[in-house]
Amino acid sequence: MTTDEARGVGRRTRHALSWSLVAAVATNVVRLGVVAALGRLLTPGDFGVVAAAMTLIIFANLLRDFGVGYALVQRAKIEPEHVEAAFTVSVIQGVVLTLIVAAAAAPFAELMGVPQATTLLRVLSLLFLVRSCAIVPNCMLQRALRFRATSMIDVAGYAVGSVTSVALAVAGYGPWALVGGYFVETLTGMVLLVWLSPPPVRLRWHPRHLRDLLGFGIGQSLATIVNYFAVQGDYLVVGNVLDKVQLGLYQRAYELMRLPANVFSSVAGSVLFSALSKVQDDPDRLGRVVRRSSFASALVLLPASVMLIVLAPEMIRILLGSQWDGAVWPFRVMATTMLFRTTSKLGILVARSSGDVFAIAKWQVVYAVAVIGGAAVSVQWGILGVATTTTVAIVINYVTTTWIGLARTTLTVRELAAAHVVPLLIALAVGGVSWSVAAALRAAGVSYVVVAAASVAAGGLVFVAFIYAGVRRATGDWPWLRETFVAVFSRSRTRRSKAPATTSPPAP
Repeated sequence: MTTDEARGVGRRTRHALSWSLVAAVATNVVRLGVVAALGRLLTPGDFGVVAAAMTLIIFANLLRDFGVGYALVQRAKIEPEHVEAAFTVSVIQGVVLTLIVAAAAAPFAELMGVPQATTLLRVLSLLFLVRSCAIVPNCMLQRALRFRATSMIDVAGYAVGSVTSVALAVAGYGPWALVGGYFVETLTGMVLLVWLSPPPVRLRWHPRHLRDLLGFGIGQSLATIVNYFAVQGDYLVVGNVLDKVQLGLYQRAYELMRLPANVFSSVAGSVLFSALSKVQDDPDRLGRVVRRSSFASALVLLPASVMLIVLAPEMIRILLGSQWDGAVWPFRVMATTMLFRTTSKLGILVARSSGDVFAIAKWQVVYAVAVIGGAAVSVQWGILGVATTTTVAIVINYVTTTWIGLARTTLTVRELAAAHVVPLLIALAVGGVSWSVAAALRAAGVSYVVVAAASVAAGGLVFVAFIYAGVRRATGDWPWLRETFVAVFSRSRTRRSKAPATTSPPAP
């Protein structure tokens, strides 16, 4: 790739990241409102039933296309036959998975100890038919770095699904409110994707082209399947050993902790995978992406995690209500790993964009064993014990996935560690101020809402002051961060400043 081509990819990546950021902010503002509303309209038991059902749905979703959709994005060059083969596999898989999940609904619900999930699972199985039509259109838009379109579709789908969930919860439909929201969100996204990026009109195998895709896709599928057991394994243990209320409490604490990782995936995951795939043969450029992304992530997530640990009682009550107080300490424990969980995805993205999917699958086995084995031992101490061993497993996963990613770059472990020093110092300062304010206000007996607002405001002021001082520096990654802010938020002004000064009309 020439220098001009690389710069072009960089500009398109920044443009894609800016749209993904806008979509993520909009989606997560809605998400927090929905979490607060549903936390008061539904019970922990309702969430526990749906969490049990979604455990099987999420697993089956990993098999939806054998990874050929990701292969369309990662492959340097594709032909129309690759697209037709990928669409054919996706549709057939959608039909097969719908039938399998519907048949397995009852025994799986019994295995989870939540027989009420049987009917929910049979309805949710229809999601695979819907999603199968959207996989190839979505991947083709990602390949073209058209993230403005995919971001707006994500926002539209989540907004419509959220309204549906809240309306059904108000009407008293219990766990069906969550199921209805999932279904409407998926259907909306599929319709918009197919309309914007129509898939092939015929189903054909094209064996040679399918083999091209499966070489990458099977390794990707293995990695995601093993990762499923790591992410969902603790749910399986908690649901099987404890009751659905404890599962609901644990699931809410875990999902709140996962929110930053989900934001990273929605803002940067797909964008970086598409962009890194285009520069996969440039270790220096890959190394710069890892270092700078790690620096930016740590700058935000370390202070945020410290504040959430300090303010966990207030945040849980604000978002979910007093009936969820049992989730406070599990949330605090797991919040210590927000950065590790989020940036572990960065190493995976680098390795995946370079085609090293089987190495990812191998180390995901270690992660899964750590999560499930740890949960099996620690569940005797309740959900707090499971949260502790899951936290240890997340740290192990960060170390292994980061090691895989670094192997594809020229970045050293020492350089990567150095990128975290300043964010860590900022986090300690922010946490110290937030804790001092929160402790004083709690002792004074003021409302938990006031405690949260004042502590966040105080910590936020300290954070902004450090960022302002940092972007004025000319060393480290601060100049890059300043330039990125300018490029993302002032694109139109930058373009005008670069326009030719002449007012003469263009030549015919």
